[in-house]
Amino acid sequence: MCLMEHKLQPAGASSADAKARLEQLATECGYGCTWTFSPRAGFDGLVALTQAGTPPPVEPPLSNAACAQERRLLALELDSMHVVLAYVPNSGRPGRLAFRLEQWEPSVRALLSDLQRSGKPLLYQGDLNVAHERSLDAWGTTAAQFGGFKASGRTREEAEAFEQLLDKCGLVDGFRFLHPSARSATCWAQKRAGEAEQREHWKRYDYALVSEGLARGSRQLQLTEVRHRGDAFGGGRPDHVPIESVFALCVTSSALMGGSGSLPRRFEGDGSSAAEAVSVRF
Repeated sequence: MCLMEHKLQPAGASSADAKARLEQLATECGYGCTWTFSPRAGFDGLVALTQAGTPPPVEPPLSNAACAQERRLLALELDSMHVVLAYVPNSGRPGRLAFRLEQWEPSVRALLSDLQRSGKPLLYQGDLNVAHERSLDAWGTTAAQFGGFKASGRTREEAEAFEQLLDKCGLVDGFRFLHPSARSATCWAQKRAGEAEQREHWKRYDYALVSEGLARGSRQLQLTEVRHRGDAFGGGRPDHVPIESVFALCVTSSALMGGSGSLPRRFEGDGSSAAEAVSVRF
């Protein structure tokens, strides 16, 4: 599981207390915590919770130093797959669209392409801050409702960069593969003080992208579902909901019993984006 956009910092009493409480809870449940802290105080941090005995995630190498300094990625290598957890830069602040298109996207494409060449399948999951298809991935069907293609996450350039990521890295949008025509929200505009909620103004900004083999079942490990867990907050109304990725792992009877034949055994794992969270469990 990966919790995204935490506000904690390495120093400070309030951050230390919150960090200690989460780590204690994680330990009691059999998990360890791996943290990143944003250079922007109070923004953009990640914390991944992995089961005891699983290699802890690391911050993957990026070819672009400015991108690496943002500390927006965690990666881990499991026996069955690579997992990269991401909180992609929002392009809303001045200069950030150019940074995303010219620096972030090429750097991440290079990283994911390298992992794809390793021979293991790949899951790239998190808040990717883009509504890919206007007709399916955001509430507005007209250009004006869609932000005039100028709102962050809804520019033509960001959609094109997303398509390049899929094409050049050999990835498949897991939710769209499994639900070709579904319109489903993962993100809403944050409510400002004194404003009424507009829950109809939704976007799909959170994704689980997988190697083609994971989607099409050409490997022993197969993606079987991607869920948008709007029920995860017990009636609460966050600005993002968890994303849950479910996989099936088939093991032959010879692997299970030392014999021959093919007795498939199914395991399910879930992955998420909660508070924006992402989890992978087998």
